[in-house]
Amino acid sequence: NLFLTVVIFTIVGLLNAYWIIAFANISHEPSSGFGFLGRQIFASSNYNILNSLTAWNIWWTGGKQSSVVQPIPSYFWAIPFISILGLLFNKKNKLVVLFGLITLIGLFLGKQEAVPFTRAYTWLYYHFPGFNAFREASKFYILILTGYSILIGAFTHWVWNQNGRKLIKLVRYPILVIIFLLFIVNAKPLITGKIGSIFIPRYIPSEYL
Repeated sequence: NLFLTVVIFTIVGLLNAYWIIAFANISHEPSSGFGFLGRQIFASSNYNILNSLTAWNIWWTGGKQSSVVQPIPSYFWAIPFISILGLLFNKKNKLVVLFGLITLIGLFLGKQEAVPFTRAYTWLYYHFPGFNAFREASKFYILILTGYSILIGAFTHWVWNQNGRKLIKLVRYPILVIIFLLFIVNAKPLITGKIGSIFIPRYIPSEYL
């Protein structure tokens, strides 16, 4: 499997070499148009391990993006709790453990310069090639969300297969409904069209045409 993985990444790397090599050899000064790789780390005071654990977008109001940091809704704490249960009840499943590790990496990077290990993100930013493209940590939430999706799925699978336990059989459907509602509530503005921003339909005025 390791050999096949190396082959796949090698092929992908070679197919992208035409822009990676060129990009590595151009100037990244602000005047060059590629100055985004030379920017300072942004909004470190707003990111912490609590935001990472809940995978909470600090600018999300529940209906749209804001320029003001938003508090974490209390019900979002159910997400890491359910994910931990998924890992505990499936700790013998190597695939689940792998995604638990991916989640842990995402949590570590997603907290940015907050405790613990406050200097780790800064060190990576200035010393790890390409890492300085991520001047704030929300881009690493994809690792957290990918891990959580698998861990929550593992938990629901465990719940659904507990046929010998009457209590779990009784609460099986309520548990699944609660998990469903956790995410459908957050998606409501997208469904109703009230989210705004890039989701607003754009029309070209006739005088422009």
